[in-house]
Parts: sequence; structure tokens; C-alpha cells
Amino acid sequence: MTEFKFLESVKNEILDGLEACILSEKDFKITFPFLDASGENIAIGVTPTDRGFLLDDLGHSAGLLFQLGQHGEDSVSHQLIKNLCNAFDINMDYTRGLLLLEIPKEDINRALDFVKVVISIQTTIPEIPAKRRERRTGRRLGSILGNEIRQLRLLPNVQRQTEIQGKNEKWIADYQYTNKMNGGSRDVIIVAADLQWGEPREKAAHVVTLAMDVLTSVQYQRDLRIVYMIGENGHMVPSRRAAELIKDNQQRVGYRAYNYQIQEEKQEFIQKIGNELSGFALSI
Repeated sequence: MTEFKFLESVKNEILDGLEACILSEKDFKITFPFLDASGENIAIGVTPTDRGFLLDDLGHSAGLLFQLGQHGEDSVSHQLIKNLCNAFDINMDYTRGLLLLEIPKEDINRALDFVKVVISIQTTIPEIPAKRRERRTGRRLGSILGNEIRQLRLLPNVQRQTEIQGKNEKWIADYQYTNKMNGGSRDVIIVAADLQWGEPREKAAHVVTLAMDVLTSVQYQRDLRIVYMIGENGHMVPSRRAAELIKDNQQRVGYRAYNYQIQEEKQEFIQKIGNELSGFALSI
């Protein structure tokens, strides 16, 4: 089946009114007489291959998710698209942000399935009501951490929300103080990663990148500690993966990670700060 026969088959199966235009030397685009939520005609890309045709959604599904703020893997819209793709054996290419389906030359029904999925996504997803923000009953990690550091009654020796210089750029640390125990002088930097809220893996990647940059700056003697909390939603895959990213990189990068929901780790963290700050107070 040639490109022209393929186009004619799609046209006959759907209705008149679709258009085709060349995108590159091999690729072309089919535009349908159906409008998306923004009033634009829905379209797909088609690339001839040795075995048939490779269909793609031109990145419109991924763009729609980002536009609606529904790109998180646990969002209702993302899950709906994933279920549709699983049902019709469509590949979700996260690297390129495309929905892809390769079909044999004569399998026009598979092409129509792909068209139906793309049209369903573009017309249905914008109509899904935005999930009402859950009322949170727990406290944020920053609030908990700040309150417990204040209880040490050594707060004048601690800098909060301070700018620190890494090897390549400047960062903001939640807390910083100088550890002068045992006659030394090392900067202690504390960074909190609250994985209960927002995009947990982005937060984890941020604090690990911060640690790598800060600890490779050879002109400073530093200890860096990352405190994180998963919260009641710890069963969610993104939060678990974010916590694993922080834990798995501590030895390689050189920081110490503390899970604030594990009582032993929390006590170790607070006791260490108390000892170091008490040593600072005694040295001045």
C-alpha cells in the first residue's frame, strides 16, 4: 500500500474533510475535521517504513498533559492515556513525548484504532474536572524540622535559608552552621526534601544535584545532610522512587540521608545537630 492508498483508505473509513501535508522528505501529516479543546484540528503524523507505517500523535497528547498540569504519572489524565495505550497496544515514548504505533501496510483497522485514541484523548482529557486539592492534615517537613531545631535553643548559631557556593553555581540551603567540635571547623549544610507534595522525583533530583555540586567544591570543608519525608502517601510510586534516588546516591556523592519518618534516623539527626551546636557554643 502506498502513502496515497493509505490516505485514501483512512479517508473512506472516516469521512471527507481530512487533509494531508508533507512534513519532511518522508513524513506527512493527516489533519482531521475534528477540533481539540483549543479549536485546532486534530492531526497525526505518518512515516512510511519498510514494514508499513509508523503513526504518531505529533506530541499533542504530552503537550496537552503539561498544559493542564496533569503530566504527573499519578494524575487522572495520565492514567487514562496510559490505559488507552495499553488497551490498543500503543507505545508511550516518554523520551520524545510521542504516542507511537507501527502498523503493517494493509492493516487499516489498526490505523483507525490509533486515530480513535488520539481523538478521544484530545476531546476527552480537557473535559475531566481538575482533581480538587486534597486537604492536608499533616505538617510540612520544613515546619517540623524548623520547630525541632528551635527547641535546641541554639538557633543564633544557625543560618536559615542561606546561599551556598557550589563548584558550578549557587544554591539555597535550609540550614547551615559551623561544627567546631574536636578542634576542627567544618560547615554543616542541611537540605530538606519534602516528598509528600508536588513532584517528588524533581525534588529528589534537585537535592542530589545540589549535593554533588556543593561537595565537589574543594575550597570548603563541608558535611551535607539531606532530610526527607514521604508522608502518608509513601505508597505512591513517584514518592518511593524519589526516596530511593536520595538513599542510593549517598555513598557515591558523600552526603548523609535521613528519613524523618524513621524514629531512629530522626533521633540520630537531631542528636548530632545538638552535639555539634553545643560544641560550637562552648568554643566561643
